Amino acid sequence: LSPGSIFPRIFGAAVSRTCGGGDGGRSSPRHERGGAGPAADTMDLEPVLLACQNPTTLPQAEQHLSKLAQDDLGQLLLGLVTLLATDGKVEPARQLAGIYVKNALSANNAALLAQKLEGWRGVNPEVKHQIKLGALHALQSSSPLARRAGAQVTAKLGSIEVPAGGWDDLVPQLQERVAGNTFPDPVKVASLESLGYMGEELAHNGQDLPEAATNQVLTVIISGMGNTRPNEVRLAATTALRNSVEFANANFQRQNERDMIMQMVCEATQCEETRVRVVAFECISQIAKCYYEHLAPYMNVLAQLTLSSIKTQPEEVALQAVEFWSTLCEEEAILHEAIEDAQEYGTPQEELRPCMDYTKQALNELVPLLTHCLTQQDEDADEGTWNLAMAGSTCLRLVSSTVADDIINFIMPFITGNIQNQDWRAREAAVMAFGSIMDGVSPEGLGTYIQGATPVLITLLQNPNEHPLVKDSTAWTIGRMCMYHPFAIQPEALPQLVESLKQLLGSPSPHICQMGAIAIHNLGAAFESAPSNGESNGLSPFFQPLLEALIAAADREDALESNIRVDAYEAVNRLIQNAAPDVSPVVAAMVPHIIEKLKASFSMQVLTAEDREHQHGLQGLLCGVLQCCSLKLGAEVAPFGDEMLQCYLAVFNVKNAIAHEDAYLAVGALADALEDGFMKYFPTIYPVILSGLQRTEEWQVCKTTVNILGDVCRALGKNLLNQCDEIVRALLTALSDNNLHRNVKPHLLSVFHDLAIAIGGNFERYLHQVMQTILAAASVAIPDEDDEEAIEYLQELRVSVLEAFTGILQGMVEDRKQLALVQYLPSVLNFLERISQDPNRTDELIKEACGVIGDVAWALGPHFRQYAGSPIITEFIKEGKEGGVASQKAASWAEEKVTLVLGAPMG
Repeated sequence: LSPGSIFPRIFGAAVSRTCGGGDGGRSSPRHERGGAGPAADTMDLEPVLLACQNPTTLPQAEQHLSKLAQDDLGQLLLGLVTLLATDGKVEPARQLAGIYVKNALSANNAALLAQKLEGWRGVNPEVKHQIKLGALHALQSSSPLARRAGAQVTAKLGSIEVPAGGWDDLVPQLQERVAGNTFPDPVKVASLESLGYMGEELAHNGQDLPEAATNQVLTVIISGMGNTRPNEVRLAATTALRNSVEFANANFQRQNERDMIMQMVCEATQCEETRVRVVAFECISQIAKCYYEHLAPYMNVLAQLTLSSIKTQPEEVALQAVEFWSTLCEEEAILHEAIEDAQEYGTPQEELRPCMDYTKQALNELVPLLTHCLTQQDEDADEGTWNLAMAGSTCLRLVSSTVADDIINFIMPFITGNIQNQDWRAREAAVMAFGSIMDGVSPEGLGTYIQGATPVLITLLQNPNEHPLVKDSTAWTIGRMCMYHPFAIQPEALPQLVESLKQLLGSPSPHICQMGAIAIHNLGAAFESAPSNGESNGLSPFFQPLLEALIAAADREDALESNIRVDAYEAVNRLIQNAAPDVSPVVAAMVPHIIEKLKASFSMQVLTAEDREHQHGLQGLLCGVLQCCSLKLGAEVAPFGDEMLQCYLAVFNVKNAIAHEDAYLAVGALADALEDGFMKYFPTIYPVILSGLQRTEEWQVCKTTVNILGDVCRALGKNLLNQCDEIVRALLTALSDNNLHRNVKPHLLSVFHDLAIAIGGNFERYLHQVMQTILAAASVAIPDEDDEEAIEYLQELRVSVLEAFTGILQGMVEDRKQLALVQYLPSVLNFLERISQDPNRTDELIKEACGVIGDVAWALGPHFRQYAGSPIITEFIKEGKEGGVASQKAASWAEEKVTLVLGAPMG
């Protein structure tokens, strides 16, 4: 097939090569300026841009550029692209000109981006035209830096204008530069890079191209990928295709176009240039991700290409070949999950994408190649370096998660045959393979192997002469074993295993020490649901020595390396959380030690900003430990309350400390532990809580404070009455702040549940204002039904609305003031109606809705009778009874109370 001849026909009509500029983009960007005013003089801009390179003159230069932008953005941008496109100008200034233009139209903040794009839309159309011509002209520069900057500017302008129909001749202009022999290869490369960058920009912004524009783009790209093209051109074209794949949905629906794309990509995997092969395999992975359902006709070829490349190609190519199978596994795991969900909820499976189980079909060829990858360790690689062994382990983990127990017969012969191999590479690969399959294989499938492997793994850990990579991987594997299959470890092996993990904490290697801390964390986590023997559990005999070893590890001189300190204290927290009652004295004895460490942290030597960050990080970790101790000890923590609170206040007194959030959580835990005994501390801590509610710009701190307020409400009850006016005012103010991160708002609404129950009928004072706010939240809708984050937020917001209403109702019942809520029943029923029409409603939302129905019927009795027979009430109860356990319970409660109301006399 000849791409040059077939693609104009395949991808819609042939691409026109007419140019709105009238000169093919080869004229000067100042040509035919028409009625536009003079551009900012390039002679003036060049020294200003060069001044941006000097820290001394940077502020003045930036100020000058900002003033030019305010005076006339269009003329400034035109001057900058003219400078960029003019050969002979100083190269750093040209490059900076391109960067400035790109940044002038970019922003990570949505509001700022909208403001910048509004400014661009206000530019004189003729000036815009000249700016576009200037960007295209820069693609023809003799300077590689200027061409690259021109490609970035062209892409930025294209990502704004093409989707809006404002630059219809951009792609034809680029095609003219790529096709034929009129333009030299460097111009072809820059033109194709423009398309690649534009694809990146559009993907980053979540935008699509119109189908006609996509057809044009693919025509240009495919013409650049031909095997007669120079490698630099093929590289740029293949990169552009990788960045444009997700826009080609319509083209992948048509077989002739799909065949052509796949043919060109597969040919590119055979290019003699390594960089082209790398990007070609990246394209294949992207296609597998976006168009899995269309892979079947090509799968034999793709499997041959990728599987052969894993073992025979240079590492950078082999990595991308492995990535194809990792991507395939991820897609098939998603499809399996969708099928399981459909089976669970009884929804039709015909509408689902079929899963072809390519991974399962390839196990016989794929698994040996992945184990080969595992033996390609790099002893000198820095921690976290991505290499073939790491890629093989990751892919093996994904394969295991996708095919589950089907992998056992293919992988276990390698593991059992090599775990005691004399060659450390084979030994380490076997251990790594064993760890990689832990989260995919069932306990039934792996249990016997774990029992047999545990003594071998312990021996590897305890061998002082063992290779460091083997020890590292063994610690990692044991950590995953403790996470996914803790009860497969024989009880008689536990003492020796724990002793080995303690030894890891003392390893000279920071990374091995970290692996030990993680393994202990996972072992501790396993006892959350472990069977206990009265006051004890299987963790108790090892509890104190493990705590002591972890705290010693957190105090190591190299504790900041490999995240040792954080992982050690998180393991301490996990052990405390799942400790049995018989070790409570050990926890209590540890509290003064942690308090002293927290006090001492305020005297740490701080010479740099990094020192300050480490100090605050340590304070946050220590607050976290004290939080866990409070929750575990309950009222027994009272003797330490004074010192704890003084430490927390000292943390709060440090402005902008990153430990504030942890200190708030520790305060909440203390309140929860002491209940009404916390009242002695409330006058002291209340200003800090109020301050946290007002820190809406630090949304995570604000969110944590709201949750802590809930703890305080539950602890103090009506003792809060004197502060309620101020608290309610702060909550309503935060809810009305349009700049507050939306994730905080559900928590703000939910806290009204706790506050109302705490103060009972006294909440009537705030009822109207709070209900108006709650009902406003109930009316929120999402503009984009495909925005998963927005859908999830809406569900959380609606749950919080129902929680708040339930709490208010229950609080008002306490003092027999519930009838004040009758006036809001129509609005509540309307809200339930809206929920029932939401196809994305969650089981949690159904449970809360049933809870509200039951509580209203219970609290308002006959006053609810006119609504109790509503179809929406019946529908929710029916749906709840078909949901999860919690929903079924709530639905039964609602049904019972509604039945009573319907049978009760009016009055």
